[in-house]
Amino acid sequence: SSGVNSVGTVVEVDFVERFSRKKRAQKDSVRMAKWTSAAVGLAVVLLSLSIGQVKGNLLEVVNKVGNLLTAPLFLFFFMAIYVPWARSLATVLGVAAAVAVAVAIAYFEAFGLSFIWIIPCSLLVGAVTGMCFSLVPLGPTARQRRNRRATGGA
Repeated sequence: SSGVNSVGTVVEVDFVERFSRKKRAQKDSVRMAKWTSAAVGLAVVLLSLSIGQVKGNLLEVVNKVGNLLTAPLFLFFFMAIYVPWARSLATVLGVAAAVAVAVAIAYFEAFGLSFIWIIPCSLLVGAVTGMCFSLVPLGPTARQRRNRRATGGA
């Protein structure tokens, strides 16, 4: 229940409230979070009812699904913290490459690799792709953006 409620709150605060054109009353925000939580809870129940249709053992299925986005999400942080020449577009391309590799390994057993190799391979491919594309001058680097913000956009 805490996961469902947190998803409802995150959707309300990070998406609905952020992109709403007008300021809404707190009562309306709470109502929206409740409805979002109810929708997410219903989706979870319906998906859990269909788990019997999934082929393979539960450990393998959970690893395949859960690890599809683990390395790509980490890649955003990795590029921002450890790659000073990282560029936004290059990072997004690296993340796309990481997702593609994760899907290829998880569902098509690419290169004959088992699902255990999803995270290391997708992280390696995403980091190399992101770093290589960052060497191409496509937009400002993270350091240049920080400097621009620090100087007031000059």
